[in-house]
Amino acid sequence: DMVVAMTGSGKTLSYLLPGIVHINHQPFLQRGDGPILLVLAPTRELAQQVQQVAAEYGRACRLKSTCIYGGAPKGPQIRDLERGVEICIATPGRLIDFLEAGKTNLNRCTYLVLDEADRMLDMGFEPQIRKIVDQIRPDRQTLMWSATWPKEVRQLAEDFLKDYVHINIGALELSANHNILQIVDVCNDGEKDDKLVREANQAINPKLLQLVEDRGRFRGRGGMNDRRDRFSSGKRGGWDRENYDRGFGGKRDFGNKSQNGFGQGNNGNYNGYGNALQGGYRPGMQASAYQNGYSNQPNGYSAPPMQNGMNQQAYTYP
Repeated sequence: DMVVAMTGSGKTLSYLLPGIVHINHQPFLQRGDGPILLVLAPTRELAQQVQQVAAEYGRACRLKSTCIYGGAPKGPQIRDLERGVEICIATPGRLIDFLEAGKTNLNRCTYLVLDEADRMLDMGFEPQIRKIVDQIRPDRQTLMWSATWPKEVRQLAEDFLKDYVHINIGALELSANHNILQIVDVCNDGEKDDKLVREANQAINPKLLQLVEDRGRFRGRGGMNDRRDRFSSGKRGGWDRENYDRGFGGKRDFGNKSQNGFGQGNNGNYNGYGNALQGGYRPGMQASAYQNGYSNQPNGYSAPPMQNGMNQQAYTYP
């Protein structure tokens, strides 16, 4: 089958549900068998989205699935493949790495899906796609999904599909998706931050905003002096302090990160506080700096009242 449909039209279930029916009519996996249903996706974000849907619907049929992509540790992905999965969602590069290393095989693959084929070609994945398809049995069922119908996709369909059915949803010509609303706000550089914060505030649950404000108000008892000292060691203290007060973490947590590293940086910034502000103690450990407004407060020790959140006693005037 060759299906052309615009982005956001709900293509995922239309190939996963028939794929699950196909798997249920196949013999059970044996030790060392590869997946029966293979979905190739251009990006790890799309692969993860497909995996969520596959896990949700496959669970009812007791089908196992996995998602393999670059930028993440190979160990857990290899373990999933070695244990046996009926459904595999993969990006071409990481899948080829595992095939060449002998971590999996495509001998049992009889249902192949090329999701967003036009985008994979735009990203230069055609050699990898052809290399993967060459390792799949010729009696497979192949489904290609594309948002556009350029000549490169037509050529790929001619090479991979036999007597295929062409299904078109919407118009063939390139056009904007009317189901997606895009708003452009033209402004000066100095207005960007305030407008971005305003738009973000409108998009976030008001109750969540109130929670963040409450945590920011009661976390540090010392007020401005406490916040100033936290950021005094940074080269861009003014920028960080300003964005910290707005509930944003530092930008440096997201630069040049792997997938897990990006996730760790993101988790640390969901509430706008870094590690120095995380609550909770472990026995025998000392608290992080500025924990609850105090510096190096031992476990179980009630510090006397502080004047400004620093480890200094309140000065009593004579």
